[in-house]
Amino acid sequence: MAYLLSSPALRAYMILLSNGATVGHLNVTDIRKLSLPSLPLLPVQRKVAAILTAYDDLIETNKRRIALFEKMAEELYREWFVRMRFPGHQDTKFVKSVPEGWEVRPISSFCEEIRAGVKKKDLADDEIYIGLEHIPRKSIAFKEWATADSIDSNKLRFKERDILFSKIRPYLHKVALAHFSGACSSDTIVLRPCDQIYEGFLLFTVFSDTFIELATVAAKGTKMPRADWAFLEKLELKIPPSELLEDYQSRFEEIFALIATLLKANQQATETRNLLLPRLISGKLSVEDLDIQFPPSMREEATEPAHA
Repeated sequence: MAYLLSSPALRAYMILLSNGATVGHLNVTDIRKLSLPSLPLLPVQRKVAAILTAYDDLIETNKRRIALFEKMAEELYREWFVRMRFPGHQDTKFVKSVPEGWEVRPISSFCEEIRAGVKKKDLADDEIYIGLEHIPRKSIAFKEWATADSIDSNKLRFKERDILFSKIRPYLHKVALAHFSGACSSDTIVLRPCDQIYEGFLLFTVFSDTFIELATVAAKGTKMPRADWAFLEKLELKIPPSELLEDYQSRFEEIFALIATLLKANQQATETRNLLLPRLISGKLSVEDLDIQFPPSMREEATEPAHA
């Protein structure tokens, strides 16, 4: 039933039945009007669900692995640059809490805000579009997006490996590193390091709870507070020497490469599942005679007695 209700045909039908000019919705009367197709026998239903569930289980497993890799990269940043237990810290002198060889400089000294405007007519329909709703909360990895054919106004361009920071309501903690290029909402702060060695350091600096809290306090507006980059870019930080930044960046590169690989694997799995879903639900792709291996999440259910 879950996959049936998420199938394109039934979703389109539900949209037609929905009411409301601003926000479409279904009420109980509308739901009772839903006409379901002839349902196959339960054993066939389970085979269809098993195929689709296998893709969903893979996607969820990859998401958990991505979260672990993100935590690894963030924890290394905190260990080296917050707790100051970087390689060689035992032999480093500290002057007023600043390690010898480090500099105190504003964020603007090693990154820039990119304001590359782009008109809707100049975007290809299939070009990736990142709205504020697509920037994940407390995660550096993009897991969903839309396409430019869904927008109706001018946007900003960003490149692969740019950092996207949601300007509206900064307390929502929406900061992520793009593993693709595309267009984004004009209410996004697009950041680009002046040198690649600053990428991981910059990412987790603006991702940190401390930075988010500062962005929230300094935000302008009451109903829809917006982060003020003109203020934030003046924030002074303890900047490590290039050798330490290069060391951290090389480790971050390895971790983010694994994250990007898993993200692309999930994208392919999602696309394949979405192609299979309507064909399996409609019966155009028959599974009745197939010997299906049930995924772990369905094996207990599969042992229950089947009824028509």
